[in-house]
Amino acid sequence: MERVALGMLARSDRAAEPLLDRVLAIVAPSFDGVEIAYDEGRRIVDYSAARNRLITRATEAGYDWLFMLDSDECMFPADIAKVRGLMTPKRSLIVLPRHEFVCDFAHHDPTGWPDYQARVFRLRAGYRYLRRVHEGLFRGLWPMSEMRLGHGYRSDDTPIYHYGRLKEAAVMELKMLNYDRLTRGEAPLDVLPDGYPIRPGDHFWAQCLPFPGPHPLQDAR
Repeated sequence: MERVALGMLARSDRAAEPLLDRVLAIVAPSFDGVEIAYDEGRRIVDYSAARNRLITRATEAGYDWLFMLDSDECMFPADIAKVRGLMTPKRSLIVLPRHEFVCDFAHHDPTGWPDYQARVFRLRAGYRYLRRVHEGLFRGLWPMSEMRLGHGYRSDDTPIYHYGRLKEAAVMELKMLNYDRLTRGEAPLDVLPDGYPIRPGDHFWAQCLPFPGPHPLQDAR
């Protein structure tokens, strides 16, 4: 049976990762091993490079597949088991839809659904990440990402649940500002510039509606 590793980027400061322990308790038992790249107190400025190091680590450890989740994402174990059942010899990439939670653990933004993510791929098959931020999965010499090319098997009934937009507006504003700065090759900021306009939280999503079904962190507060 093929061995599957969970790959994840995370901050070393547990206070900055309020969901990590809860997420790992839910998802880690579904994998043959977990490879986490901690920032060791240094801000990640090239997310593709960090993810590519995870690919190298998982490959050297002898895994066959890498299943990438972020530290603020979760899945139902039964859905992970379904995805593992899709790992046939003829497949090398599995694409998953993602729910985007906003405001709190009871609301989501449905406008981006299904927000497909190329997160599950066979190792030693030529996959790598490109772009410092908003990184995409690429393969071979073709200058387009696997998502833009429409590659991979879409597993529509095994979603990822993303909880990364539950933060205060100022935190989200700084995060988006730093993404822009990193894209331009500029150093990220620790705080927003003086006089920077703080827009209301609903700037970051078109709608904030009650989530209609269960999700892995249903009881989180």
